[in-house]
Order: sequence, then C-alpha cells, then structure tokens
Amino acid sequence: TDIINTSPSSDLPTCELNKLKEIRDFFVFELPRKSRVYKERLATILETDNYIKKLIDLFHVSEDLENQEGLSHLFEIFRCLFYLNKSSLLD
Repeated sequence: TDIINTSPSSDLPTCELNKLKEIRDFFVFELPRKSRVYKERLATILETDNYIKKLIDLFHVSEDLENQEGLSHLFEIFRCLFYLNKSSLLD
C-alpha cells in the first residue's frame, strides 16, 4: 500500500477493549513509518472522533478488571500519542 495516501481513519482500529493489542500495534509499529501529513490527519481524526476519551474509558475498565495486559497496551498507546506532539490532543 502507498504509505502516504492511505487514510488514518481506515487504518485506525475501533476503540474496543478486545482491540487494545491491535491499537497498540498500530501506534507502536505502523505509525512511526507514516508521513508527517498522515500523522497530522490522524491527530485530527483522534480529536474529532473522541478517540482519546474512548481510550481513557478503556483505561478505567481495564483498571477495574485489573487487566494488566490491557493497561500495558494503553501505556504504550498513550506514549505514542505524546510523540504526535499535538497539544490539543493532550487537553
């Protein structure tokens, strides 16, 4: 696939508890290979779709379930979000 022209919305896994590993893999392994423009588009999608709020909700669920694997995946996902360097995402 063409790395520059693919759409982040089609690449981004749905924000569900059973997809945390897939989401982590996307942020940790795929995102670093993407273009700056792609990352900017992704940041916009993350904002408009309340994706981060959904991730925070999954964090609370994982915490309640004492789901260590899920919490570990979420840690890596949020670490990658900081690397997008978009302050509006962090608000």
